[in-house]
Amino acid sequence: MYEAIITDVETTGNRTPNARISEIGSVVLDSRLQEADHFHILVNPGEEALRNAAPEALRKNGISLEEIRAGVPIEEAAARCQAFLAKYPEAKIHAFNNEFDKWFLERDPWRVPAQSWGDCIMVTSMEIMNEAGALEIFKNGEPKWPRLDEAA
Repeated sequence: MYEAIITDVETTGNRTPNARISEIGSVVLDSRLQEADHFHILVNPGEEALRNAAPEALRKNGISLEEIRAGVPIEEAAARCQAFLAKYPEAKIHAFNNEFDKWFLERDPWRVPAQSWGDCIMVTSMEIMNEAGALEIFKNGEPKWPRLDEAA
């Protein structure tokens, strides 16, 4: 039995019409929460998306335009991703940032169904870490989001 698929995407920008996925990675966890399978691909979203790529997104992601251009064309990458996810129909997809990742993965050509999504890893991590007193608190009393390495 497969419990979850943990997914993260890197993009050419924020949620704008021209932003596209440039990298996607997923890890399948079994019922003991051990890695059972994984998927990773660099995606070439096309020259239009690369012309409109936000420099800050590329800096944050640590992926160069040359690396993205050498990636798999977006349609093929989406087909490979769909085939990978189809191997685990009972597993829910959990992302580090569900709203952001869903915005990209529910659109063409990726078409990851909305009913496949589970809890957001960052929200769940923040709740657990906040209850344990392991997070810093903003001046307004709200907990800070955990760093990705803390959430992991």
